[in-house]
Amino acid sequence: MRAMLLAAGRGSRLGVLTEERAKPAVPFANRPMAAVALGALARAGAREVMVNTHHLPHTVEAALRRAAPGAMTLRFHNEPQLLGTGGGVAAVAEWLAEPGGPVVLMNSDVLFEPDLTAVVAAHREAGAWATMVVREDPRARDFGAVWTREDRVVGIDGTTAPRHEGRGEPHVFTGVHVLSPECLQTLPTSGCIVREGYAPWLNAGCHVGAWVSHDPWEDLGTPRRYLAAHGRHDGTRVHAEAQIHPDAELDGTWVGAGAKVGPVRLRNVVVWDGARVDEPLENAVVTTDGRVVTVAP
Repeated sequence: MRAMLLAAGRGSRLGVLTEERAKPAVPFANRPMAAVALGALARAGAREVMVNTHHLPHTVEAALRRAAPGAMTLRFHNEPQLLGTGGGVAAVAEWLAEPGGPVVLMNSDVLFEPDLTAVVAAHREAGAWATMVVREDPRARDFGAVWTREDRVVGIDGTTAPRHEGRGEPHVFTGVHVLSPECLQTLPTSGCIVREGYAPWLNAGCHVGAWVSHDPWEDLGTPRRYLAAHGRHDGTRVHAEAQIHPDAELDGTWVGAGAKVGPVRLRNVVVWDGARVDEPLENAVVTTDGRVVTVAP
């Protein structure tokens, strides 16, 4: 199975954190953020994955080549000018469609690991043109609801697709979807895949499936969310290759490979790989280049 990781966004909401690395390459729990999506794709049997890039593309390529599971082959397509989620997929549609099976698309900047094997199986069984993975959220109407009924998408707010409020259930799109190879040829050459792809498909009567996921989903799009997600995440917080002074005090802190922490107290801090910290910090992110981003609690 072939898949695509959407990694071309600017990541502007993360501020100075993405001045050093593109968002998919920003570390989360001492691994590139996009490694979460790569792991989900690998478990579903994806062996060839296309990654589109734009901002600081070399940082994405270097980070993901190191993080990719051993049996996975990555290909990269750089967009000198952003093509949008629809145009980015359209630019590599021929390659994606070549094997003739469904294609999985995933965003690279969220913590979300759905059962993609089950999603693809449901997509095949329904004979769907496309399938959107959605989730329940009481704020769905505020975000732009995807309206579903009986495992089908029947409307999408904010698009030219018909509104179905009151005749379906409101959900939020997770950024994960499955496309049949035939629909890849109808994608817009630029713009948003939801507005310029899904809306016309629904208007044309195409079968767009809805898979409701109850797996944890977390957006890492702002420094506050990024730091808070680290606080809720389980794992080895201090990398084996980090150098920690014996008198250092670490409370709720993550430290990356090759980082050096002096005799200071760090509380709720994320220290990137290769960074050096010689002053006490609280509620902050320290980048490899030594930038300190303090986050209001």
